[in-house]
Amino acid sequence: MNWYKFSTVIKIFLAGLFAITGIANAVDLQYPNKPIRMIVPFPPGGGADIIARTMSQKFTEAVSQQIIIDNRAGAGGIIGLEIAAHAPPDGYTILLAPSGPMVIHPGLYKKLSYHTIRDFEPISLLISTPLILLVSPNLSVQTTRELIQYAARYPSKLNYASVGKGGSSHLATELLMQMTGINMVHIAYKGLAPAISGFLGGEVQLMFGSAMASLPYIRSAKLRAIAVSTIKRTAALPQLPTIAESGVPGYATGSWYGLLAPVSVSTKVVNFLHLEFSKIIKNNEFKERLISEGSDPVGSTPYEFKLHIRQELTRWASVIDRAQIKIE
Repeated sequence: MNWYKFSTVIKIFLAGLFAITGIANAVDLQYPNKPIRMIVPFPPGGGADIIARTMSQKFTEAVSQQIIIDNRAGAGGIIGLEIAAHAPPDGYTILLAPSGPMVIHPGLYKKLSYHTIRDFEPISLLISTPLILLVSPNLSVQTTRELIQYAARYPSKLNYASVGKGGSSHLATELLMQMTGINMVHIAYKGLAPAISGFLGGEVQLMFGSAMASLPYIRSAKLRAIAVSTIKRTAALPQLPTIAESGVPGYATGSWYGLLAPVSVSTKVVNFLHLEFSKIIKNNEFKERLISEGSDPVGSTPYEFKLHIRQELTRWASVIDRAQIKIE
C-alpha cells in the first residue's frame, strides 16, 4: 500500500472514531432524558425508603427529570443488589445500597449472584449512620473503658443483643471483643423490637443500636448510651465520645448508604450523578433532617467511595473469619 492510500485509510478510521466518540458525548450531554430507576433493597416506609424518596424529589426539582423508586426487598438486601448488578449500564438504573449486603454479606455467604467490586460502579458514599453502644441502667458502668474492665474481670458474664446473626450490631460487638480481648455471650434476636424488649427485660446487658432507633430510649433514660461507634462524634449526640476516644484506638464502624450504578456506566454519568447528589446531601434542610434522625451526611467522591468499599470488604472478611460466622 502506498503512502497516499495508507493516509486515506487512517483518515477514514479517525473520522469514524471521532463520529462514534461524538455520538457517545452527545448521549452523555443529553443525560438524563428519561426517568431514572433507583433500586432500594428494602420495603416502602423504612428509613432507606424515606431517604431515597426525599433525595429523588430534590433531584427532580434540580434537573427536571424524575427518579422512580423501585423497592426490591428480600434476603437482607441481596435481591435488590442482584437486580441492580444485572441492569444495563446506561445510567438509568442506580442503586441506593446499604453497607450490609455490599461489604458484610460477601464474607458471610458462600455464594452470591453479584460481586461488590466487579458488578458496581461507586458514585458516592451519601450517609453514615453511627451505632450507639448502649448498656442497661442496672449495669454499673458509665464508660467504654469501664465496660471493658468489667468484661475482662467477669468473662462471659455479660450478654449482648443483636438484631440478627451477621448483622451490623453483631459484628460491631465482635470487632470490639477482638480488639480488646474480652469475651461476651451473643444473644441474637429476630429484629430490633425483640432485641429492645429483651434488653429492657434484663435478658441482655448491652448492645449496639442504630442511632435512629436508640434515641427515644436514650432520651427516656431507659437505656444508657456510653459511646458512638464511628471515627468522629455524631452531630445527633455531640456529647457522646467515640469508642476510639474511650480506650480502643482505631475502633470505627457503623452503617452507611451509598449510591452506585452497574459497572461500565459512563464516567460522565457517574460524575453528573455525584455532583447532583452531593448538592442534595449538602442542602441545609436535608442535612438537618438527617442529623435529627441520627445520621450524618457524607457525600464522598466516587474514588473515595471505591476505596472505602475495598477497605470495608477486607476488614469485615477478617472479623467474620476470626469469629467463624457463617450463614448458609
